Amino acid sequence: MSACELAVDWGSKKFGDSLVLDNVDISIDRGEFLAVLGPSGSGKSTLLRVLAGLEHLTAGTISWSADGARPRTGVVFQQSLLLPWLTVIENISLARRFTAHRHEFDHQYPATLLRRFGLDRLAERYPSELSGGQAQRVAVLRAAATRPRLLLLDEPFSALDPATRIDLQQWLAELVADIEATVVLVTHDVDEAIALSDRIVLLDQGRIRREWRDVRNGSDTCSLREDILQQYHPDEVVVP
Repeated sequence: MSACELAVDWGSKKFGDSLVLDNVDISIDRGEFLAVLGPSGSGKSTLLRVLAGLEHLTAGTISWSADGARPRTGVVFQQSLLLPWLTVIENISLARRFTAHRHEFDHQYPATLLRRFGLDRLAERYPSELSGGQAQRVAVLRAAATRPRLLLLDEPFSALDPATRIDLQQWLAELVADIEATVVLVTHDVDEAIALSDRIVLLDQGRIRREWRDVRNGSDTCSLREDILQQYHPDEVVVP
């Protein structure tokens, strides 16, 4: 993973007088799975929205890989945001309307994804007929349907029960390996970050306090978890 997918150079973001991101300096390798941890209000979701192009930096720059163009990007939010009047297959296929590469969209790929990940039985169901875990799986597949090079996930499993969450974490790891995307996951869950990521960064008051590399290659998960929690300050909250 030597090729850089994107880099944020001294990025800052203000909302009014509030500084939410403060000189964030980070690069992400192509194919890397990066988890972003931090207390509420630390700037995690703002950073993700900046990477998605939904917000713009007040200062600093974002640079992309060698070709200089923003990679095809899929985004998944905390809620599934499925359209209730469309079936599962129609919701996933809706991704073609939002991709910048509509002419390249494979209309057969949504059905292929459903079969590949064992969800083809849900194809003709409506969102009201899905469980919370099923709805989030569909939301992730909708983001994957454009074959993104960059997949951005904003606490996609935070509203789910622990058993469903663990199941979806394993499912997500399989999906990411299949589509070979670079991933940025925003999460409050330290165990989720350790289980899924290659690298973890901890945001605190809009700054990167600490980072941990080669996470999945490490053997002492308990020590890593303890080290992360020692650096974690959930009571120090920045109001965006």
